[in-house]
Amino acid sequence: TPGGTPGKAVVLKAKPRRVAPEKKTELTATVIPCAGNEGDPIRFQRRKNQTWKTVATKDSNQSCTSSIGRKVKRTTRFRAFAPADEDSAAGTSNRVKVKVKKPRQVG
Repeated sequence: TPGGTPGKAVVLKAKPRRVAPEKKTELTATVIPCAGNEGDPIRFQRRKNQTWKTVATKDSNQSCTSSIGRKVKRTTRFRAFAPADEDSAAGTSNRVKVKVKKPRQVG
């Protein structure tokens, strides 16, 4: 980045990554490096119709981590985004796919 300031990296995890329809997954995003980024807002986004839509914005805690619970109706891709500030570039996380299990057919 200009001036030698390192950019932010954001790591996103989902647990569980396989859920029944209408059940929740816990999305947790961590901003790295943490120093100076404590309390920064993190935007959680999902992919819909070929675009990324923000589904929640939540401030991070003292360990630069933020979590949300999200109901999932169908298999969905998520990412997290830490907006740019004066001291560091914006960071976009890895993409996480949460799969929805199809109900078993009884027959």
